[in-house]
Amino acid sequence: KAQSTMDSSELYLKAAEVFGQDSDHPNLTGTKEHPKISIWDFGGQEIFYTTQQVFYTHRAIYCMTMNLTKPLDSPVEKSVDGPTSSCHTEKDFIDYHLESMRVHTRPIPAPSSSKGGQAKGARDFVPPVLFVFTNKDQVKEVL
Repeated sequence: KAQSTMDSSELYLKAAEVFGQDSDHPNLTGTKEHPKISIWDFGGQEIFYTTQQVFYTHRAIYCMTMNLTKPLDSPVEKSVDGPTSSCHTEKDFIDYHLESMRVHTRPIPAPSSSKGGQAKGARDFVPPVLFVFTNKDQVKEVL
């Protein structure tokens, strides 16, 4: 089959076959039942923000941690210059990171197929973002 007509499960199996052939290279994709995953912890310091976009992909599940002891409107240490210089509150930082993920992983429309319908695009969905809330035991008041 031509690669453009393969569905996602066929592409997965083909990739697993290719990567699994050479005994010098471990199987990079895992199995269908037990796929291999990579977990990346992006540093929260501003110096790392400009490099994070290199690692963004639409094939990911993103996880953001939020400290429940900090109200969304609480002020943050302001950066003089850099990508977060316009962030003044905790909410601004959350918005900054969500927007950065959106911009670097946004869906790309597929070109129309020759049969008149829409062809399936390489990036036709937005990756999910999970929120993990920390310090619940320290929250004294529910607003």
